[in-house]
Amino acid sequence: GGRVGPTYLINQLIRETKNPHAVWYREKFLGKGWSLFDILWPKPTHLLAKKPEEPSKLFRGIGWAIMRSDFLNPELMTVATKAAPHTDPHHGHLDTGNILVTWRDHQFIRDLATHDDC
Repeated sequence: GGRVGPTYLINQLIRETKNPHAVWYREKFLGKGWSLFDILWPKPTHLLAKKPEEPSKLFRGIGWAIMRSDFLNPELMTVATKAAPHTDPHHGHLDTGNILVTWRDHQFIRDLATHDDC
């Protein structure tokens, strides 16, 4: 439903990982970048972008699942949820059960702790 991460942070992530999916995300969703940090960590220009083959992803290490059919079609719904044990020694108990449902670029269901501009 919206971009995740400031441009300069994604720039640095791309520089360190050389991940073609991150390059694609940066090109499709983030625009130019207007922060002072974009001068310090500019957008890499030497890497090729590649659209991820699977739009849905389970992040096992942090217990988040992002479920969608496509990245660019706002007519298709996106569901993101945190599903991890409450016994996580770090912060699992605080965000387990969070859910976001996005359709047509609007969050229809979201937890109060999530913000549109994050």
